[in-house]
Amino acid sequence: MLFSAEFYFWKTASYGRLPMNESSPILVHRLEELYLDIDMWAGWNHLDRLFWFADGRGVLLRGGSTFQLKQHQQGGWLLVMNRLHIQYFLNRHPEFENSLLLEGDRPVIDFSLGVETAEKLDVLAPQLKAGIAAGDDPALLQSYVDIILMRMSISYAGTMQIAYRSYEAECYRKVRQLVRQHFRTRKSSVFYADSLHLSVVKLNAICNRISGKNLLELLNERRITEAEILLITTQMPVKQIALELGYDNTGHFSSYFKKYKGMSPSGYRGLAFSGGKFFK
Repeated sequence: MLFSAEFYFWKTASYGRLPMNESSPILVHRLEELYLDIDMWAGWNHLDRLFWFADGRGVLLRGGSTFQLKQHQQGGWLLVMNRLHIQYFLNRHPEFENSLLLEGDRPVIDFSLGVETAEKLDVLAPQLKAGIAAGDDPALLQSYVDIILMRMSISYAGTMQIAYRSYEAECYRKVRQLVRQHFRTRKSSVFYADSLHLSVVKLNAICNRISGKNLLELLNERRITEAEILLITTQMPVKQIALELGYDNTGHFSSYFKKYKGMSPSGYRGLAFSGGKFFK
């Protein structure tokens, strides 16, 4: 059976929607046992990060990926969001910027949570769902989401100590850090390769092996994500956002944005939000 979280959430009455905006809510749901093997699938436009956790185990699915749960593995909680929610969290908690769980690009990550984290998440998930239903203060709801992401990131890091020591993983972490620091002003791959004392070819090969993307793709993705966040969380004019991201020409920025999102920055802002905030 193909378990499409998109279909499941919208056809089930007892889900929680975190009203971060109309087009990209966060969804929270208790996954009951279905007494058959199911495939979890993350693969739609707005909600492309699916977290599942149960019995000390965590799974992250990114868009286009599928993960099978056997009958004896079911239950637990589903938390569904998108990359903007992840980036918004990282912008506010830079100490987690090197999290391979949140910043990596592996389509499926299956890892151990540990007893303490599992117990904590089993408490936080129903509190988050109940808080959404009760219309609690958005700051409180966001704190629940933050703690869940922090706990899962720390648990995953604990299971990846060997990978964290590998040469290529270290290079990848460093280049992601450089991208976060310089994506607004440094658009050439040569700068990043020279900073790590590597050739562009070697650095692209490392990025491709770990993330499936070359360096320019990572840079483009980061700039577009930041543009989306600024468009939907601030009232900054498009011209100011273009300058913030290193574009002297607003028309050039608009063309660049439309190439990746299929619409102008102003059109994206109008479609995604009213009010310019994640929480209404």
